[in-house]
Amino acid sequence: MNKKHSSHEWEEILGSLRKSGKSQAAFCKENNIPLSTLQYQLLKKKEKNTSSNFVKVPFPIERTNPTVLRIKTTYCTIEFSDHIKEEELTGLLRSLKAVSV
Repeated sequence: MNKKHSSHEWEEILGSLRKSGKSQAAFCKENNIPLSTLQYQLLKKKEKNTSSNFVKVPFPIERTNPTVLRIKTTYCTIEFSDHIKEEELTGLLRSLKAVSV
């Protein structure tokens, strides 16, 4: 019988997969999880992470003038002009997110 896992349990399972360094198939075999179920959960997590165009910013944002946006953290200050393209900003924020994890 297949056990239904809560979303919290899936977060832990996916974290264990990542830490294990094993292939999805090997991990599933060891943990008695159908490979298709694991892949569905991975896809669901990916869609959840990319579904929003908004980013939570837990640090102060200043507008020094109408054309400059400054974000200060403990480690750096980032300034954007109003001429930055959306795809450039998106790429930068994704890169920052990747290195902050």
